[in-house]
Amino acid sequence: MTFTLAAVLVALAPLAVLVGLLISGRYPGERALQRVRRWFEPPAHPRTPASGRPLPLFYVLGARGSALIASNLAGRAPPRALSI
Repeated sequence: MTFTLAAVLVALAPLAVLVGLLISGRYPGERALQRVRRWFEPPAHPRTPASGRPLPLFYVLGARGSALIASNLAGRAPPRALSI
């Protein structure tokens, strides 16, 4: 493979532009980063439903099906041994 000077200059051109912008005090993409950051910030005022009560953060669902049987068996003491 032979590299010519033109190919190297074309490959390094974006780096040279970026370095030039940073040296001059310009930060490309700064506004875009600020817009993205706003997406992840929590809202200033949390929304409440029309009733005025805040929404619960999560709902606790009871055990169902085989998980219900397992939880009941796990909470039960073992049977006493028969003494003769």
